[in-house]
Amino acid sequence: MIDSEKRQRVSKRGRRALILMAIAVTVVVASSFAYLYPSLIAKSQPALPSSGPGPVTRAGDFVSYEFVTPLLGWALEAWSNRSPASGQFSVWRTVDGAKHWQTQLEGPISPTLAGPPSIQFFDKAHGFVAFGIELYRTVDGGLNWAGIALPDAQHAFITFADSRHGWVLADTATSASGWLHLYATKDAGDSWQPLPNPPLGSTRMAFRSPLEGWMWNPGGDQSHLYVSGDAGTSWQIRDPPDPPAQSPGQTATVVSLRLLPQSGVVAYVALSEGGGSSGYLLPSHEFTSFDIGSSWKYVPPTPSQFISGLEGFEDAFRWWRIDGGIVYKSSDSGQTWKPGPARLENGNYWIYQTHVLDSKHAWAQVQIGETTGLTVTSDSGLHWTRANVPQQLDSRSG
Repeated sequence: MIDSEKRQRVSKRGRRALILMAIAVTVVVASSFAYLYPSLIAKSQPALPSSGPGPVTRAGDFVSYEFVTPLLGWALEAWSNRSPASGQFSVWRTVDGAKHWQTQLEGPISPTLAGPPSIQFFDKAHGFVAFGIELYRTVDGGLNWAGIALPDAQHAFITFADSRHGWVLADTATSASGWLHLYATKDAGDSWQPLPNPPLGSTRMAFRSPLEGWMWNPGGDQSHLYVSGDAGTSWQIRDPPDPPAQSPGQTATVVSLRLLPQSGVVAYVALSEGGGSSGYLLPSHEFTSFDIGSSWKYVPPTPSQFISGLEGFEDAFRWWRIDGGIVYKSSDSGQTWKPGPARLENGNYWIYQTHVLDSKHAWAQVQIGETTGLTVTSDSGLHWTRANVPQQLDSRSG
């Protein structure tokens, strides 16, 4: 557990950010993790679904999942207590496919929280949990966690490519415009080395390997997408083309990027009136690249009249997407989609974000209003079962 003296009261700004993350991480152009992305909304306002949502989180809670096998997985839960005003987090583990969850780590959220909470596991033993300027590491599947010292920063975005190589994108009290410093570790956070300053204004990054990294600003005006082939030492612009629906006066912004298995990336581009992080026009548009951003290919949408959830990737070419409650599959990186016989409940009202483990097993986080649920499949998506979600019962009441 975390030392009691580190327990601090979360500011109003921090609590608002926590609520935004709860909504944005589950209803965004890309998953995992960014509370600056535009929310997904339906093109019309449907009536509320009649059937119940099953096991769901409490309204306003943020939960992110990470499964390494169909049975073994972790959940990162963050919430803001109503009284007293404070923020807390818990890390949970399941060994039976989300039938039961056990708490492994819990503690307060720093009042300086900036940057979305994230959880990354690279095998059954090695994983990281990050909260702004706080980072924890496990090497035994979460039985024990160690706090990792970070370079001096007021705000930070942290990501790892594997169990040893990680990066911190940070601003400090000396930063003129914020997010001006980049640090790397090769020993799982035991030491950090400064790198040349990253592209100005970038606030998000993803690394596939110790060498290949990507960086962007999801809420920036006239922002660019950058790639590095030398572990973050230098960066080159690799912007995708303008979306086919772009009109004069609209600005295209890369709001997220996801790494495909083995090779390739998907860039999510939103259009806005006047640029910046406000005024996004939905839906967002997707492009894929398999040559480190030298060329891009547009990904057509599936036919639902509602904004679809996020794809899951069986490999770089075989994708799954739940759209309008129908499970679609693609074998050509999203260029063509084939609907399957399965139809998930309330598909026109709930948004499903799919994560594929193998050809038979997948799970999806479900956005249900202000709550989230979890559903799993073990037969290639033909049938889906609602799973339990981690729940704090005592410490959140007030």
